[in-house]
Amino acid sequence: MSSLPRATVHLSGIAHNWRALDRLHPGATTAAVVKANAYGLGAGPVAKALEAAGCDTFFVAYAEEGAALRKALGAGPRIFVLNGPAARDIRLIRGNNLTVVLSSEAHVEMWRRARTLPCALHFDTGMNRL
Repeated sequence: MSSLPRATVHLSGIAHNWRALDRLHPGATTAAVVKANAYGLGAGPVAKALEAAGCDTFFVAYAEEGAALRKALGAGPRIFVLNGPAARDIRLIRGNNLTVVLSSEAHVEMWRRARTLPCALHFDTGMNRL
């Protein structure tokens, strides 16, 4: 009889690794990407452990993920949405104080027309990735 493979992830290890990266450049902001439910590890628990370690900036892929993370963490941290705005998401973005990342002219135009909250700009430097 064989057992299924499993991985054990220690939140203390994730926090330790974040602190080690953060110490490398004290003047910079060290953020955490917790999209896709923290890559299957649980965005809420992972983000709470990182917040306790000092992380105050997070990235998610979609507005729905940002809203769930805001509910888990409260009003304190900055949460950026990488995949840009969709018209259906504007109310969710506003209501959860999320910062959208604009990566196309269409995103910029939609954001301008919506007269919404602050944003961040993504410039593709050749890797074609967010």
